[in-house]
Amino acid sequence: MAGFIQQVFKNPNSNNQVPLNTSVMNVPAYTYYQYPISSAIPVEPENRYTAPTTTNLDSVLKYGRADLNPVTPSVTPTVTPTPAPNTVPIDNVITPRNATNRASVKVTPTKQSFIKEMTPYAVEVGKRLGIDPRVIIGQAALETGWGKHAPQNNYFGIKGKGGTYTTTEVINGKPITTTASFRGYKDMGDSVRGYGDFILGNKRYANAIGLQDPYEYLTEISKAGYATDPDYRDKIMQIVNGIKL
Repeated sequence: MAGFIQQVFKNPNSNNQVPLNTSVMNVPAYTYYQYPISSAIPVEPENRYTAPTTTNLDSVLKYGRADLNPVTPSVTPTVTPTPAPNTVPIDNVITPRNATNRASVKVTPTKQSFIKEMTPYAVEVGKRLGIDPRVIIGQAALETGWGKHAPQNNYFGIKGKGGTYTTTEVINGKPITTTASFRGYKDMGDSVRGYGDFILGNKRYANAIGLQDPYEYLTEISKAGYATDPDYRDKIMQIVNGIKL
């Protein structure tokens, strides 16, 4: 049988002695506990003494001292790195629909006359491009002031060999008046068909072909650089929203 040693816990508030078999839960003065010789008994000054209680009895039985509690291992918190926000080049951001491009212009009798005249050509070319014909009418209306300013029957502001005219371009956010050469056409129908050829013949507009939604179509051609006016799409959308075919 293994040998045992004794350890004394002293209650500084009492000089009474207690027999060895006194209950550890009622210790007024001295209490003797037996531990195996192989146990490591920590030795501390008496001023570190803490009397055994119901809450630290486990510490007494395990460590031989009432004021010594098990050390809880420190846990280093896991820090989850915050992912970097997705960044999208501003040129590729498509502005959502808003009140501006949902609004519609008032179609006067004069404007209605323009719509009626251009509709058959717009329907014809709209089928070729796979788009809503109202977009074609809306572009022509914006570019010419509803047909009032269409030099050489150019209804879509398409540049090329032809007459030189004054035009307004938006450069670095500011409108600049300049001159440019614009293509000439025989009549309105020829101009609308020329618009269809222009869109189909330029690869930069390939993503716009077949988009039935006027908003999506105008977004694509604007991104591809059809016009320098940053509000080009929204201005045309207000016209499109007012056209009833």
